[in-house]
Amino acid sequence: MHPTARFRLPANLALPLSFRTAMLAAALATTAIATPTSATVLTLAGPGGDYAICLKGRGTKAMAACDRAIGLDYYRGGDLAALHRSRLLLHESDGETDAAIADADAAIRLEPDDASGYAMRGRLWQVMKVYDRAIADFSAAIRLRPDDADFYKHRGSIWFDTAKPDPAIADFDAAIHLAPDDASAHESRARAWKDKHDLDRAIADYSEAIRLDPTNAVTVYWRGRTFDDKGDRDRAIADFETAIRISPDFPSAYNSRGVIHYMRNDLDRAIADFSMAIKLNPESELYLFNRGAALIDKHEPQRAIADFDTVLTHTPDNAKALYYRGVQKRVTGDAEGARNDIAEATRIDPDWVTAQTTH
Repeated sequence: MHPTARFRLPANLALPLSFRTAMLAAALATTAIATPTSATVLTLAGPGGDYAICLKGRGTKAMAACDRAIGLDYYRGGDLAALHRSRLLLHESDGETDAAIADADAAIRLEPDDASGYAMRGRLWQVMKVYDRAIADFSAAIRLRPDDADFYKHRGSIWFDTAKPDPAIADFDAAIHLAPDDASAHESRARAWKDKHDLDRAIADYSEAIRLDPTNAVTVYWRGRTFDDKGDRDRAIADFETAIRISPDFPSAYNSRGVIHYMRNDLDRAIADFSMAIKLNPESELYLFNRGAALIDKHEPQRAIADFDTVLTHTPDNAKALYYRGVQKRVTGDAEGARNDIAEATRIDPDWVTAQTTH
């Protein structure tokens, strides 16, 4: 008898997969497979066999075991489907999407009534942004296993990715009904409510997600962003500060707190927050631009120019950075540099530059 096999998708999907266990004698009863010889014994189910290594292993050793076990033409039905599903995950981890899809297809052909294969293939289609096929596969998984909250949650995430918040919310509703203590389902529904500009419902769902998982800095951060959208900046800052306490290396939280300090004309605090965000993510043009803007208001043109210089090393056609750098060059007496920057900004985005000069 083959060992019972139970596997899970990667953490970002976390779909429980149950593999059917059957006796080899029963599985082979209608076939003409010969009794295994010593040359094939390592492929059979056993502590060190290829079947077990494929289902439980990692890396090249597991891939080789899967290839041998599948190529042996010995396994049938659910056992062969389990091998294909395991090899699918190995292909996916190696970035071999086409091969992973082929294994998913094989698993589904072998077990068309097993929801796991559809869910795994649906996840692959989602990563590839082939959203219609992803929706179709998760819909098939839901028909086969309608009590699995994860399937609704992941189909909902696809609806959300395709800017369809209403069916997304319906799926998140179903997931929450099945698993009311799933913090991620509440957070996902909150994002959909936020997209619909139903901020009170979004905050309610974020709050429930935080109650269920108070250590998730990202959820706290997004509730803060939603409070900011409502104009409740005190509560927004409180959430950004909590997110930073939970995760001190969270650049977006520093940046968002800095924006509120900037809006309140608390320039020193704003610059400090933007600087920390830049330290954590020095490639972010947004954080550099924000600090440059705060330095302009603080009347530090040379430092502002330095930040816009860095922005422009990443995106030389950034009209706003060119324009603001040009204005600051004018302040420092670099008239030619100012003319050149503003002229280039005007060439790139004449309407935006005109709007700045007419106010």
